[in-house]
Amino acid sequence: MKQCDMILDHLQNIGPLTQLEALQRYGCGRLGARIWDLRHAGFPIKARNVKIKKAIGGEATVAEYYYVRDEKADI
Repeated sequence: MKQCDMILDHLQNIGPLTQLEALQRYGCGRLGARIWDLRHAGFPIKARNVKIKKAIGGEATVAEYYYVRDEKADI
């Protein structure tokens, strides 16, 4: 399965995905690029900023991508 296929399946069936999760689950080091590919293929994927706790303390803000179910894909 290609990374785009795995990421799309995750977004549609599991839920939101961050860069760290994409790296851990799918070996995808460039999630933003795969999201770009999927968006340009017509899939309704949005992003929002979320805060996560860092292992060394404090918080970081990261992008979390999610599939928008109420919008139709172009394909």
